[in-house]
Amino acid sequence: MAPVERRATVQCADVMVFFARGTTEPAPIGTIVGPPLKAALQRELGSQTMSFQGVDYSANVAGFLQGGDKQGSRTMADDITNAANSCPNAKIVTAGYSQGGQLVHNSAELLSPDVVSRINAAVIFVG
Repeated sequence: MAPVERRATVQCADVMVFFARGTTEPAPIGTIVGPPLKAALQRELGSQTMSFQGVDYSANVAGFLQGGDKQGSRTMADDITNAANSCPNAKIVTAGYSQGGQLVHNSAELLSPDVVSRINAAVIFVG
């Protein structure tokens, strides 16, 4: 696997969530699942810090029909890898709704075993 190119400095948090919104939802975290999930996690985490990052991808119907946007899957894998490498103490969560769930699945297949071992939870929402 080729090395991951850093696009920006990673801001570490106790819990780092990477969320892929559903098809046709607005960036960065959609409206159906992303905002309520973020709010629920913030309530549950108490004093722990959390970052909640939406995956940058087109979220169009064509991507859904091909089993999940390929570039979006790569972007999600790169974002998770950057966090795992930059933030050794962070708990990493990957989550997605609809096509975003396809990205969760696809991105996991692109990760190295070391990075996979850093994921504390993977959640897929269907609707």
